[in-house]
Amino acid sequence: MNAKIGENDAKGSAYNTTTNENGQLFLDYTQECNLKVLNTSFLKRKGKLWTHTSPNKEKSQIDYILINNKWKNSALNCEAYSTSCTVGSDHRIVTAKIRLSLRQSKSSSKKNIRYDWNLLLTNNNIKDRYTVEVRNQYQALQDLEGNEDANKVYENIMRAHEEAAKNNIPVRMKIKQHVPWEDENISKERENVKKAYQENLKRRTRKSNAELKEAKKHLQEAYDLEQEKYVNEKISYITNAIEHQRSGTAWQTVNELTGRKGSNKRRIRAINPEERVKKWKDHFSNLLGQPPTVTSKPTVTIIHETLPINIEDITMDEHGLDNIPIEVWKCGALNEYLLDVCNRTFDGDRPDIWVK
Repeated sequence: MNAKIGENDAKGSAYNTTTNENGQLFLDYTQECNLKVLNTSFLKRKGKLWTHTSPNKEKSQIDYILINNKWKNSALNCEAYSTSCTVGSDHRIVTAKIRLSLRQSKSSSKKNIRYDWNLLLTNNNIKDRYTVEVRNQYQALQDLEGNEDANKVYENIMRAHEEAAKNNIPVRMKIKQHVPWEDENISKERENVKKAYQENLKRRTRKSNAELKEAKKHLQEAYDLEQEKYVNEKISYITNAIEHQRSGTAWQTVNELTGRKGSNKRRIRAINPEERVKKWKDHFSNLLGQPPTVTSKPTVTIIHETLPINIEDITMDEHGLDNIPIEVWKCGALNEYLLDVCNRTFDGDRPDIWVK
């Protein structure tokens, strides 16, 4: 091919000063086939780069080693040697040092589907459909596998819940984070990047790749400009708030700008610190101040209205080990089965998952 790659088109070093026509075709070919030119990927002195000597003793680099971009990190070195001078060839040997760099494939872990559990408490139709299916699924599992111990019973509850949720609970919609400095110019530049990306996928030429890079550059410049304007406006707003002694507004703006969270909303409300301390003292006095009444072996029968915990008062952001959210327990669909497991627990047969 007699392709020559110039210094401006090389990722590392190149012997040739400019790229000729065949060199441009050669680079287009490597882009289209997702290949990397190893000769021009490392920083080398000129004596390690040239590969051919013409009849008029002019040296050039026209022999190359290519590697798929997938394995580019396995290439450690590439250079030319003058070891074939004894055979009278006008080309030099080009060698590459390769060490396979293998990466373990990612294990396909089971993803936790984010269902919109709040619909169980707000949508009666979804709640009724979920309740009917979870009970049918549970009864089928019990009839098939029996109810010998609490572990099997609770495992059937979890399996019935998982299947009923998959068929009846909608997946929670993703809420896209609002970017406060988003404007029409940024949206326009983003569309240009999408178009340039699609065009580059079709053509795979140096020109289309350059157009994609240029579009990305313009998008980043638009982001930086609008973000700078937004931050400057907020700084002016904070400065004005401080000058007018509105520290609360100033701190609220600082938290918004830095992404810091606000104060703890679960803090005990009180008029002053003394009243807050008194409320804490009364709370722990009622909680810990009374001696416990212990019997040799309590005889307890739990009924639906007196479950050992007040489910309505519980608030949780995460699921437990059983992956059953608190909204499921609050809707009452599983209370009958929870009652059975609680009775078994008081009889000494508790699920292992409850003590993990």
